[in-house]
Amino acid sequence: MAASNVTNASPLKSSYSRSIKSENENLKQNVWESGGEFENPIPDPGGEPWEVCYRLVRNYDKKTCDAWRDEVDKLLIFAGLFSAAVTSFSIESYKLLQSNPDEIAVQLLSDIFIQLNSAGNFTSTSLTDIQKDFSPEASAVRINIFWFLSLTLSLTTVLIGILCMQWLREFQRDVSLPHKDAIALRQMRFEGLLAWHLPGILYCLSLLLQTALVLFFIGLLDLLWSLNKQVATVITIFVALTMLFLLATTMLPTLQYIFTRDWHLRSAQCSYKSPQSWAFHRMSIGFVVFASRIGKYTSGILSSRKRGVYRKLLDLPDWVQFDLYWRSLRDAAEVQRGEPYYRFVNKDIAHGLAWVGETFVQSASAVNAVAYCIRQLNTQDGLAVVTSFYHGVELPPIFQQPLDDELRRDLVSAHCLEYLTTRNTQLRAGLVFHRFELYIRIKDRIKGAYDTGLISPVRFPEIAAIPGYFKLQVLERINAFLAYHGEERDIKTAWYIFESVVKDPRQALPDLKTAAIAFLNALEKWVTDSPADMKKGRLAICLRHLILFCYDDLRLYHEVTRTFPELLTTFPSIVRCLNESVAALGYPDHWSPWGIQQWQALVVQLNTCSD
Repeated sequence: MAASNVTNASPLKSSYSRSIKSENENLKQNVWESGGEFENPIPDPGGEPWEVCYRLVRNYDKKTCDAWRDEVDKLLIFAGLFSAAVTSFSIESYKLLQSNPDEIAVQLLSDIFIQLNSAGNFTSTSLTDIQKDFSPEASAVRINIFWFLSLTLSLTTVLIGILCMQWLREFQRDVSLPHKDAIALRQMRFEGLLAWHLPGILYCLSLLLQTALVLFFIGLLDLLWSLNKQVATVITIFVALTMLFLLATTMLPTLQYIFTRDWHLRSAQCSYKSPQSWAFHRMSIGFVVFASRIGKYTSGILSSRKRGVYRKLLDLPDWVQFDLYWRSLRDAAEVQRGEPYYRFVNKDIAHGLAWVGETFVQSASAVNAVAYCIRQLNTQDGLAVVTSFYHGVELPPIFQQPLDDELRRDLVSAHCLEYLTTRNTQLRAGLVFHRFELYIRIKDRIKGAYDTGLISPVRFPEIAAIPGYFKLQVLERINAFLAYHGEERDIKTAWYIFESVVKDPRQALPDLKTAAIAFLNALEKWVTDSPADMKKGRLAICLRHLILFCYDDLRLYHEVTRTFPELLTTFPSIVRCLNESVAALGYPDHWSPWGIQQWQALVVQLNTCSD
């Protein structure tokens, strides 16, 4: 009854989505093995997992792109108003670059007057000569350069802003695909968007406007300009640069795959997609395909594989189909006549799931959805998710071994959940049951043959919240592990459970108490039967746990033996066994004087109790 109350009070239990049966009914559970149904599944993510992930991605993209559009819209409004203001000033300033008609009239009248009063010895000056002699002031030239440059940059901002809006529209264009494929397609586009610096271009729009504004103020201080070659040259340069940017962004999506050496197109896709770039794509591909057919010399330039890809690209109707074809080439192990064959690792979906997990790691429902999706991937794609999470860190050697798919899938799932719960420790409570069942399945299958690289998911503060049947399953499996190859991380978990049973034996069910006693016996055998090169290390592990346990709980031990009499023989037995090993091998290396003192005191006290 008390044990049931403790379990119901647990915050872990309340967060566990599946109702737990009474402990008496769950003491005899099936052994957790890879390939079987999970007794403790991943918590429900709140819908179909791929749909949940895709919904998160779409909401993220919508918020991001809406923010970009809002910024561009405001910049375009300001650029329009600012351009109108600069234009009004420029209309007046360019007049400073021309000769003043009033001054010309005065000069002509003066010449006529002089000619009339002279005896015919004066040669009159023509209007053309007067205009040729005119030279605008240097300040007039500078002012017009600054103001016309300011106007040009303002209009350039408008042009680039429109291009960015087109690129964002193509990035967000929806396609009727299964959610899994939609995530992969979106991830390919997203990586291309970042690799081709679209956010950086958006940020530069405000810098362009600020530069235009500074130039306008400089022009106000300088006052005069001139419509001459200097002004034309400067303005032409900046207009040419603007046009070059427009031309480059129109051509780059096509030039990228024309000049690439990787015909699987696994590089970051250029995201400068717009109606004008699609028109250039159609014309360029049409020209290349036509050129490859007109003669034996030109046809030799392209391999049959390249010609097949180009013909396939020529048949595509829009950028959406272009993206889908691009992604199919990325996943293909071979391309024949433009068609992808033999699917390879789907890095787009792997990177997409890893991105969702990293970005939404603070959301338990998002992590649960990612965990479900990872288990639905094939083992190669799942391993790519693990690699993406750990960013190139060398994975445990067990992944290089010839394992069956179910065991490999369990390993992938366990490592992904371990990484995500490390990033957000609040996820541990909801996933502890599933993670430990994964841990037990894996350990039970490999039987110590390989190092899994996994850490036991159960920590001491969580032991009290774990139901009795779960503790029983864990202890029984770890007792079995100790028979062939136990690790320190297994000993630590089992010892936590042993302590919880010993500290409150009245609430422990009979089978759980039996398993706790069996654990001490297995631990004793684990040390005595260990290989010579491992015996001292195992001895150190056991000594450390026993010292820490008795240092805090020796009085409790004396009380427990009255309600848990089996300890009267088992506990002193393991202490004597370890003490004999100490006498034969000596204390472990680097053992502290405090540890030696505590161990000797423990041996003396237990001998006294036995007497």
